[in-house]
Amino acid sequence: SFFFFSSRRRHTRYISVTGVQTCALPISPSGGPVGTEVTLTGVHFTGATSVAFNGTSASNFTVDSDTQLRADVPEGASTGSISVTNTDGHGQSANDFVVMAPPAISAFVPGSGPIGTEVTITGTGFAALGDVKFGGISAASFITDSDAQVRATVPAGAISGEITLSNSAGTATSTASFTVNEAPSD
Repeated sequence: SFFFFSSRRRHTRYISVTGVQTCALPISPSGGPVGTEVTLTGVHFTGATSVAFNGTSASNFTVDSDTQLRADVPEGASTGSISVTNTDGHGQSANDFVVMAPPAISAFVPGSGPIGTEVTITGTGFAALGDVKFGGISAASFITDSDAQVRATVPAGAISGEITLSNSAGTATSTASFTVNEAPSD
């Protein structure tokens, strides 16, 4: 028997009851922030006693029927499998549910430069960035090197101001401003 989950953010994944072959489907998107309601659909949910996200128990879950339950991603959850336990055993996702945290900026270099300057920004929560802005103007391009580093190019029309990074879990704003300088003339 297989059961899968999907959330309001269209996460879909199969999880199997212990001892049964697992089949994983693509996920789009592949995760969500704390508080996302995830709907698990399958069989044998009546009598479910717990739902956990990578070992962190969801304090808020509701068994809608034998074939569906809903659980909110709990505070403190981290990326990993989702498990459901009932009186007969438990099932666990074949793939990880990615718990997204809002980004945080710790530093950026250089602190100034003309349009077209590549700026390296360090911090956390950069794995699934949707936008990088300089003074409120979106960068035309950025490269996420890791969850802790992104490189972005100062876009045309940018003005001096804060750098902001956004993902589906929130937005981070730099404490310092980036200064946009005039390009040197030839």
